[in-house]
Amino acid sequence: MESLYLLAILPPAELSARIHAIRQECAEAFGTTAALRPPVHMTLAAPLRMDSAREDSLLRSLEAACNQSPFNIELENFSGFENTAVFINVKKTPQLSRLRQEIMRRLPVKGPVGPFHPHFTVAYRDIAEVYPMIMARYRRRKFFAAFVSSGFTLLKHDGQSWQRFHEFSFLAGPRQLSLDNLFA
Repeated sequence: MESLYLLAILPPAELSARIHAIRQECAEAFGTTAALRPPVHMTLAAPLRMDSAREDSLLRSLEAACNQSPFNIELENFSGFENTAVFINVKKTPQLSRLRQEIMRRLPVKGPVGPFHPHFTVAYRDIAEVYPMIMARYRRRKFFAAFVSSGFTLLKHDGQSWQRFHEFSFLAGPRQLSLDNLFA
């Protein structure tokens, strides 16, 4: 049976609640409810369809992308994709780009690949008519948050909503491991 999967970084609960409150505020003000359905997340790879019988292979492939140290993720201010999405920007760092490259390289099923613009969505899909008004409200609004990402999450769609399916934790890279072993 074919299933739908999404690879993402989920923020800590407190930050997730803060971002979700902004999504709700936007939904109440502009009638944009589509973004309220998925959990607060930063997409690492576009959703992919795959036979669920291949899940073990997917998990093994993605484990290999975990060979790096936890890294800082910074969110700053709002932006958008013209008439399609309003979001909170994420600073694109070498660590984040490297993680995405590793994930994309190791996916057993190749999906659509576009430019990587990390962000946390506030509103999307049902915003075409109200996009200018939403951007007028959020463009000048300040937002800053940071957290340490210690891994990423594979979400699986159950037909109704996205569910956490597997958590991947970062490991120290080979150099860090060998230095740690010297002092053990």
